[in-house]
Amino acid sequence: MWFELNFVAPVLNPTYEFMRVERSEECSMVLQNEHQLTFNACKRRRVLVHVPTNEVITSYEVLEAKLAELGWERYQDGGSDDGARPELLQFHKPSSVHLIPLPSDFSELRSVHMYDIVVKSHPR
Repeated sequence: MWFELNFVAPVLNPTYEFMRVERSEECSMVLQNEHQLTFNACKRRRVLVHVPTNEVITSYEVLEAKLAELGWERYQDGGSDDGARPELLQFHKPSSVHLIPLPSDFSELRSVHMYDIVVKSHPR
């Protein structure tokens, strides 16, 4: 006995109105003399963008303010007794089980962290 199943699976491609990750390219130029301009290598990176304002997130202070708009709070753990900076910053939403762990140094933020922010901060 053979069965033929015909169905259409929905493609999950949600639009995230709050945050998105974009590619950014930074190129530097060096003026050798008044007639010669040299381009140095371009550096590609991903940046986190706040969609309503089209603002690139450049620090944890800016990120924390944007996440606070959606009810996210910085999770304050006790930290270490020696006063050292914690290795992770964590944000949580009291009405959710989600936790967004991020490296304590903003320059160590990678695309995997950015996508975590985008997916978890999406208002459902």
